Amino acid sequence: MKLKREEIILHPLRMQIIQALLHRPMTPAELLAQTEASQATLYRHLQLLEDHSIIYPLEKRPARGAVEKTYAIEPSKASFSAADTAAWSKDDHLHALTLFTGQLILQASDYLDSENLSPEKDGYGFHQVDMQLEEEEWHAFLQEYAQLIQKYHQKSTDSGRRYTAAGMLIPEKKRRDSHGTA
Repeated sequence: MKLKREEIILHPLRMQIIQALLHRPMTPAELLAQTEASQATLYRHLQLLEDHSIIYPLEKRPARGAVEKTYAIEPSKASFSAADTAAWSKDDHLHALTLFTGQLILQASDYLDSENLSPEKDGYGFHQVDMQLEEEEWHAFLQEYAQLIQKYHQKSTDSGRRYTAAGMLIPEKKRRDSHGTA
């Protein structure tokens, strides 16, 4: 069975790999330390990502009789552009959304299994905010939101605790005006 690109990217373990590599290039050993995957499972997923040109070996060096790769990521291939999603059917969108929210649920479940759970202190939660904006204001919001995410994503360090900020932006269904146009 041939996997769709969204299935390749939105798999929970592959999302962990992608997120880690967005910070810096890493070896499989470094990636293994950040996941709960077995070595064989990690290598299988790395190979799939490499086969689809989402990641690539930045460096290869001999290590213990084998070749150890340091992987880097091609960021544009690890996300979906407006052009990508414009070509999707409604079912494609809903399938990708199911994969996306499924991996978030797994992350939340993992957090909720923590000892000494402290959601307020940890900043755990989810929310929904409806905004009634003019199109110009909406585009300004999107630009500011992207800048804010980028600012803190760039500050990420290996020593800090990992926080996932997942967003979903859903415009209201277009309504027809009195002339019948959307």
